[in-house]
Amino acid sequence: MTNAHAGYPAAIWRQLCNDTPFAWHLRDQASRSPAGRLADLVASDLRLDAFLDALRIGVHAGQGQDAGLDIRDRGAAFAAVVVGHLAHRPEWIQQGLLAVAEDPARTDELEQALRRLDPSVAVATARRYRVQAPAPPGTATGAPPRPDPPTGRQRGPRPP
Repeated sequence: MTNAHAGYPAAIWRQLCNDTPFAWHLRDQASRSPAGRLADLVASDLRLDAFLDALRIGVHAGQGQDAGLDIRDRGAAFAAVVVGHLAHRPEWIQQGLLAVAEDPARTDELEQALRRLDPSVAVATARRYRVQAPAPPGTATGAPPRPDPPTGRQRGPRPP
């Protein structure tokens, strides 16, 4: 009889850590594809949920003292943030946030991770880790403010 809390065999754990970011990639592609069908999106969502649950179960069983994900892979930051929340492992969340901080082109991973969580959890996380939305034009960015659009009276006379 095996111990229920032993976690996955090492080879299975490595495979989960490799396949979960790819499952995110497939889901991301399905959501962006103009030829995609709703059934494809639902199937990719279910597949991604299964991988995230498998990682969470492994973490709860004692595996993954750090995120076993290759954080350089697209989708790994997403998986680290989501699993970190589900398993209450801030070191996973931190690793995902650092990956996004190093490569701002990966902010879509963080955005999708926060969207996948309960809204109150996402807001609390954003506050806790000081994740901020981009500043509106003309504020802290230094960009000049956009002029207000002219109203009907400022446009001048109408042509006859």
